[in-house]
Amino acid sequence: MLSNAKTAARCLTALLLTIGPMHGVAAQGVLTVAMTAGDLPVTTGNPDQGFEGFRFVGLNLYDALINWDLSQGGKSSDIKPGLATEWHIDPSNHKRWIFTLREGVKWHDGCDFVADDVVWNFGRVSDLKAPQFFTQQFALSRAYLTNFDSIEKIDDHTVAINTKFVESLFPYDMSYVLMISRCRAESLHDNWDAYVTQPSGTGPYRFAGMTPHERMELLPNKDYWDSARIPKQDRLVLLPMPEAATRTAALLSGQVNFIEAPAPDAIPVLKRAGMQVITNVYPHNWPYILNFTRGPFKDLRVRQAANYAINRDDVVELVGGLATPEYAEVPPSLPYYGHPVIYKFDPAKAHALLKDAGCLPCKVTLAISTSGSGQMQSLPMNELVKQQLEDAGFAVTLDVMDWNALLDVSRSGVPKYVNSRPIVTL
Repeated sequence: MLSNAKTAARCLTALLLTIGPMHGVAAQGVLTVAMTAGDLPVTTGNPDQGFEGFRFVGLNLYDALINWDLSQGGKSSDIKPGLATEWHIDPSNHKRWIFTLREGVKWHDGCDFVADDVVWNFGRVSDLKAPQFFTQQFALSRAYLTNFDSIEKIDDHTVAINTKFVESLFPYDMSYVLMISRCRAESLHDNWDAYVTQPSGTGPYRFAGMTPHERMELLPNKDYWDSARIPKQDRLVLLPMPEAATRTAALLSGQVNFIEAPAPDAIPVLKRAGMQVITNVYPHNWPYILNFTRGPFKDLRVRQAANYAINRDDVVELVGGLATPEYAEVPPSLPYYGHPVIYKFDPAKAHALLKDAGCLPCKVTLAISTSGSGQMQSLPMNELVKQQLEDAGFAVTLDVMDWNALLDVSRSGVPKYVNSRPIVTL
């Protein structure tokens, strides 16, 4: 059951990367990656396909004013200068941020990066009247622009961004607004269908070509402004492979060099084959977003029952121990963990709450995604949760769709979704 409501956290995922024998790829050669994504991420700026789209396409082709420092896996990442070398709050107006832009940066098409490009990019994702406005990018960017009000050019290497309210965390939002080449877009007369196959950014990779829905190829940007991030490979090949078994087979056969989220029961086989298996905990929840405005989950007792009905330890076991049981939005290792309510597995209490709420059997529909690294092992995990909920008195329907369709449910709202798919009851 999906809506723009609050989340009920289920478990904190553990990042699992599996890397095959590199055969010199670290220094040269072709690195072929099997992504968990169901399709190739879009190349028109902010990508779709969740954060996997950012990792493999968005952050490779493009930069934001502020980038993430992903150079170390042993500690939490934080932001660092990107296309802006410095930013600060205007002392006379705390809703105004001043960004000093990096000089000497060139777009992949050879044009210089200047303040006009930044102003143009924000117009592309926020100004309905701007000729470059692109609805797709507005949808993919708007979660990071809730506090953006306006932007102004101060000089060729300085811009000011005005916010709607005072917010110390605003720079973090700016790390997710990727900059594309105004020069390239204007040469194509803002034809975004044409831009898809001719994207131009400032990132560490340049676009080389793609076969829609099958394959994308990127080449190193040898002139990248951050020398530490210039790729060591000759070519990066991205293949969408949403099925864990298919990714695992592709790695074992040598079709690819790198995969994410293999089937947990395949890890011993991968290790015996000489693959490198790398795991790390990161603050990503696997949540269900409950509808607080209509249907059974309007009732607090039903929401509590769902929490008591789920055996988080069983979910962790299903994924081979590569997760941790979670009860909040962030892991306990972070300073803002707080003191969340701990819902220990108690199906009898869940059943009693449903009975008290007059909802037995309690019919609910969960819209779930088939792919995405953040979904881990989506189908088997959701089937397990479905069984646990039903053991406590729920009657669960799983409505399976791809990741982009799931996001559309969240953005468009449940009423529109129900009207377009009348067989689903929420």
